[in-house]
Parts: sequence; structure tokens; C-alpha cells
Amino acid sequence: MKVTTTPQVGEGDTITRARMIALAKEEALANVAGNDPRPLLVLRDCEHCKGSDDAILAARVDNDLTAMYARWFHCVRLPSAVLQADHTFAKLFEGKVAPHLFVCSVDGSNLQPFGGRPGQGELWQAMVSVLREEYDRDPEDAAKEILKLLSKYDHLDSMEQEHNNQLALEIEKRGADSPKVRDLRKKVDGRKRERAEVEKTEAKVAELGLKRKSTSKGSGGAK
Repeated sequence: MKVTTTPQVGEGDTITRARMIALAKEEALANVAGNDPRPLLVLRDCEHCKGSDDAILAARVDNDLTAMYARWFHCVRLPSAVLQADHTFAKLFEGKVAPHLFVCSVDGSNLQPFGGRPGQGELWQAMVSVLREEYDRDPEDAAKEILKLLSKYDHLDSMEQEHNNQLALEIEKRGADSPKVRDLRKKVDGRKRERAEVEKTEAKVAELGLKRKSTSKGSGGAK
């Protein structure tokens, strides 16, 4: 899961701050989305919640299902300064209680905001709801298939590591040209080929068929 952030240059600089203008909500969304037609998952940093936000957008999170659904979103992280009235993206977080996180279609429709830290079930439901609007294939079915493949990855990685350990010991005992060393190398290569096949299967399953197409319009988006 790739996470993008907006530049935080000169947030304490009064000259830089004076030049900032809050974009209209529609324009702000277009800027954040850039040319990426995927639905958006946007998280803002929170000074009061520091240390707890990372788990939602980390490349490896404890909950595989959250990370699974997030792969089909364009994930963007914004600084805490976004709540300042003149911040470029301030209008994305308007309201009596500014959301910490929201998911929506790239045009802002199907918006589902969350204050504080949402429960996993609540977050999954919102993510799946948006994904079903934006993709041809059902994300829940695809996620279940991919989660099964994850156990295959673990098994193959474990076997490859075991073969490599045996290989190192055999080379130390009998040298690199022993028959057993050649046999173990074949086994290592075999596990790598099996893993490559699983990766091909995963890539196929993960292709849900995005309904919207990429566009060259926009102002470049948040990087």
C-alpha cells in the first residue's frame, strides 16, 4: 500500500503561511487525487493522537484485511496543519467535529467520514461500500482469496529458509559441489518458482476492474 503525503514545507514560516489559500472542496479533492482515478482514503495527522494514526496506513498492519482493502484506495496522509482555516486542504475537514479519516469516490461522492479512531468492523464496512461503487468485482470476495494466498507465501518462505539453512550447513560440511548441495539448490529454486506463481495469481485476483479511467486533468495532486 502506497501512502502519499502533502509537503509540509515552511509551516512555521509566516511568509509561507501568508501565501496559503484554502481551495474550494471540489478543487481540493481534485488536487489530492491528482490523476489517480481510484477512490480516496484520506487521513489527517492529529497532535492529540500522535503514535496511533500510523497503524491505519502502515504498509504492514496487524490486521491483514484492513491493509487488503486499502490497496484498492489512493491513500493520502495530510498534516495536522490542515485544520488551519487557510490551509490548502482545510475545506476537506470542515464541520463542528473535523473527521480524522474519510473514504470517498475520487469525485467526493460516497463520502464516509470518521471522527477519532474507527473500529475495524466499521472501517471495513465503509471501505467495502465505496469499493463496490468503484470496481466491477466484489472486494470482499477478492480479499478472501488473497488472504488464503498469504498463508501460501508464509509456507513457501518458511520452506525456502529451511532449505537455505540446510544448504549452508551442507556446503560447510561437504563443499559446494556435493550432490546434496545440488539437490538443495534445486529445492530452493523450486520454492522461488512456486512463489512467483502465487504472485501471478494474486495479481490476477487483485485486479477488480476500476470503473473510472485515469485522466490527465488536474493540478498534479498530493505527492
